[in-house]
Amino acid sequence: MNSHHLTRTCGALALALLCAPALAHEDHFTPAQLREMRDKKLAEAWVKANPWTSDYDGARKRASDSGKPVFAYFTRSNTDRAPGTALEGEFSTAEFKAFAADVVLFMHLTTGIEGEKHGNLASDKGAPLPSIAILDSQGGITARVRGGKVANFQEAIKASKAFLDLKARQESLAPAEAFKLLMSELDFERVTPSEAEARHKALTGLTKEQDKQLSDLIAAKKAVAADKQIMALVREKNPRSDAEAAAVGKAYYAMYQAGVRPTGDEPFQVFYILLSKHGLAAKDPGIFEIALRALKGKFGSNPRAKTFLEQREKELEQLKQDAGSRK
Repeated sequence: MNSHHLTRTCGALALALLCAPALAHEDHFTPAQLREMRDKKLAEAWVKANPWTSDYDGARKRASDSGKPVFAYFTRSNTDRAPGTALEGEFSTAEFKAFAADVVLFMHLTTGIEGEKHGNLASDKGAPLPSIAILDSQGGITARVRGGKVANFQEAIKASKAFLDLKARQESLAPAEAFKLLMSELDFERVTPSEAEARHKALTGLTKEQDKQLSDLIAAKKAVAADKQIMALVREKNPRSDAEAAAVGKAYYAMYQAGVRPTGDEPFQVFYILLSKHGLAAKDPGIFEIALRALKGKFGSNPRAKTFLEQREKELEQLKQDAGSRK
């Protein structure tokens, strides 16, 4: 689902305030332009300076065959800004060229092109754009790079080896090591929040601080997982009409009843706007009011949302009157 369809589905508020700012970086690009931007990025000098590949499957095979870790650079081409410029400058240095001999260089571009293989890889890995991670031959993260210099990259390789050592000794770890491993696996998206929760309950010997850190990270990852679920559904269904949007909103209502709540800006916008469309289509003022109150709570103080929210209040009143007349 591209951003144009998503913005259109969200409706008037998207144009005024909500979905448009979250998606504006790619909203005005055509598929041909997105392909041109991708190809231009792949042709930049820093890419040609070293043996980078954008083939995820190929990078993992090379890592498996060579025993080298994957040095994964996540960035984007679907923007008229210039993310990662400082990092890419470091990739052009002689020091980086020497470092690159011991890793498999992989660059993943978020392009905005529909149907592109592994197009959501950065999101799946929890990788901000731009960012760097070290991957194993299966594609699992073993370390995140903190900093944009070769020295930082080398530290990440050491951290990756330490992580893999903990994994190899997983069945005989001391409590502090077991805590460190589980925290890392959560951070690296290698375990689900539910799996982590079960392992957390089985851990003994943790300090109160360690116990709290794990609980907090699990809660944060649950929120991220909920946001991913919300966005995956709307992209899968790709609603192009109010009726289709209301159908997605109906699924969101089931999620709401199960306790799912969006936290990120874009999932929040999509979730509650489509939930309101379901409430409207179902002529259910209770559902519509849930969505409206959430939107007002987040955007009620923003003057750009004033007209939209006032219109929705009128729709809510009409729904309540219609429901009353049917009794």
